[in-house]
Amino acid sequence: MSLIDFTYADQKLSNFGYMPCSFDSPDLSSISFGSNVTFTTIRLNSSSKNKLLSTKYEDVYTTSEPIQICKKCPSDNIYITHEEFRLLERWLNRGKYLKLTPKYEYENEELYFYGYFNVQALIYGGRIVGAELTFTANSPFAYKYVTQSFDLTNNKLTFSLNSISDDFKPIYPNINITLKQASDISLMNMIDNSVTSIKNCSENETISINGENKIITSSLSHTSLPNDFNYEFPKIYTSYEIATNNFSVSAPCTVTISYELPRKVGVY
Repeated sequence: MSLIDFTYADQKLSNFGYMPCSFDSPDLSSISFGSNVTFTTIRLNSSSKNKLLSTKYEDVYTTSEPIQICKKCPSDNIYITHEEFRLLERWLNRGKYLKLTPKYEYENEELYFYGYFNVQALIYGGRIVGAELTFTANSPFAYKYVTQSFDLTNNKLTFSLNSISDDFKPIYPNINITLKQASDISLMNMIDNSVTSIKNCSENETISINGENKIITSSLSHTSLPNDFNYEFPKIYTSYEIATNNFSVSAPCTVTISYELPRKVGVY
């Protein structure tokens, strides 16, 4: 086992006084306290992530291989009270997709998932000694967060970025474009010559494009933005042979691009 801790919903397992462990007693039993969550979801064409529609609680047992946790060693009291277990479930067992960042003994790259936990108590001798945590992600992947900024002038209106993704679907990034002069602005990916264009922009206006959710906004009162935008959302391409995406812009600006690179790894 190399999992030594994890952060979920901005809180660490170790801060609750627990650590990952492994139980092998034949007298150990697991009990559901009736808080397993079933999610109803939908998936957009522009993303590999499921979007949450609704949730409901079901009293069912799980047969998946869970993460086992116990109180941190050394501990004067290995047993978990009902109140302590209630606080553990309150933290982990919610009707939301939340961010999970595992911490491993031999790995330093920060990867994260979005998903939810179902929690079962581990009973030994009639007392709670640990918990089994079953994590279900909202996509097939873990993710690595990437953000890059480019200051583009008339002397250089191009920039490049590398997409070392484990999935070959296009990535729709979040982009902020801040114009240095009043003008129309266009952004072209030279791989397929696709062009994103916004007309009638003002000096110092920031155009924000949320690619995954297909939303565009302005920092100013750009009332004609729905008509000025051509609804071509920028894409980042990845193939086994090609990772570099070259872009060009039509006017001086600063561009900040953030996106999540899929990583085909699990929690172990």
